[in-house]
Amino acid sequence: MPHPTMCCTAPSLALAQGLGVIYNARVIVLAHAIMTLLTWIFFVGIAGSLLVILISFFEDLNELVGKE
Repeated sequence: MPHPTMCCTAPSLALAQGLGVIYNARVIVLAHAIMTLLTWIFFVGIAGSLLVILISFFEDLNELVGKE
């Protein structure tokens, strides 16, 4: 029988239940929310960096090829 504080929807929680480890469900939900937020922040940072690289590339290309 599962522990009342454990949600068995995530594979990691089901594995923890099988191993007999009891986690606090609130801590797991908080950790998952923080990881999701950090993942979004990471990808927004990558997109911003790509935008800076593209702008720099086209400005440099315009300076090299452009007319004086």
